[in-house]
Amino acid sequence: MQPNDNVSFQVLLRPAGGAAISAETATAARVAELRPDPAAAAKVQAWFSAHGLRPGDLVANSFSVVATVAEVEAAFGCRVRKMPGGGLGFAIRRGGPRRELAGATLPVELRDAAASVTFGEPMDFGPESFA
Repeated sequence: MQPNDNVSFQVLLRPAGGAAISAETATAARVAELRPDPAAAAKVQAWFSAHGLRPGDLVANSFSVVATVAEVEAAFGCRVRKMPGGGLGFAIRRGGPRRELAGATLPVELRDAAASVTFGEPMDFGPESFA
């Protein structure tokens, strides 16, 4: 990865009512219950903008962010590294890279409103090359 390479990741926001989010609870029937507080969402998006990253629009309970590798590393105090098996991860002090920052690994300013910051899994379909 080069410092000026562009990367993108997803920010998952906490529900306004404090409900837990999981694959089992994130259903269409619970959309209203899982929505984040709009003011908290705006505060998180503003944090990314203030750090030179480019947050996208809020969609349901998340938004994407585009930035260079150098911008991500400066904002999170970590390194962006390739994951074994493909994709990107955040390399923090201990251990190898991980796809997700959550809880204590998030900057303190984000912990109340953001549940996680995640690099997506690499696609496992499509052409092997474009040659």
